[in-house]
Amino acid sequence: MNHAAILLNHSVFLDRKGDELLTATFRCTRDAQSFTSMTWIIRRCRGTTDQCEHFSRIEWKHDICPMLPVKNAIWSSIIEQWEPRMICPFKKAIYTGRNMTFDYDLVSSALGVPNAAGVWGLKVFLRDECSLVHVCFEVFLDLIKIRRKHYFSIF
Repeated sequence: MNHAAILLNHSVFLDRKGDELLTATFRCTRDAQSFTSMTWIIRRCRGTTDQCEHFSRIEWKHDICPMLPVKNAIWSSIIEQWEPRMICPFKKAIYTGRNMTFDYDLVSSALGVPNAAGVWGLKVFLRDECSLVHVCFEVFLDLIKIRRKHYFSIF
């Protein structure tokens, strides 16, 4: 598949509050005036990435660009962290996202399951105005609900 996004580097850190923070850099090798469709294929796994079953397929078949900057969407906390900003038209450039994280409760709600803990597979396809795959990636997420302590700041 000849998509335009090439992952250059990534890392995941656990902050002191228990949040996993993703930092990633990718190179976009061609411009896109707009994105016409996005597909998410979601699989629920049984503790390991080689024991997964189909959970859901979500497709958006309309102009995706107005959805990118939407606040409080499942992808908002990721999209907002990229430099340069992820807006249409999407430019050929090197993009870096720092300290990106998902809201566990928002992910659970979006999946429609009260407890989304466990391993999930996510494959995403984003098509441009020529119906070419512009972005394609597959990730596995191990969602863990961590009970947080309250941290007090001392001044």
